[in-house]
Amino acid sequence: MVEIDTSQLREIAKDAKQLSNDYLEHIKKIFQRIDGMNSETGEWVGDSSIKFNIIATNDSRQYIRIATILSKYATKIDNIAERIDRLCIGVKKKWPN
Repeated sequence: MVEIDTSQLREIAKDAKQLSNDYLEHIKKIFQRIDGMNSETGEWVGDSSIKFNIIATNDSRQYIRIATILSKYATKIDNIAERIDRLCIGVKKKWPN
């Protein structure tokens, strides 16, 4: 017997999407702060700060990519739940009979 709770799948997708958005917001704030250390606040100036900023900017793309991947997985989970619901036409089917 196979039973699939699509509402739970949708809840998981919703949570993963929210986690992705929260993570992305924090990552952007962190890297904006790093970016501003040289140009805006003057906390760290000179060649080393410029080199670090370049490295951090390059690294930020990978951290942002993680958020994008997580968001895509969340969408995929939600789409799977939708397909299951459509296949079952609103009736929880048990397999095999």
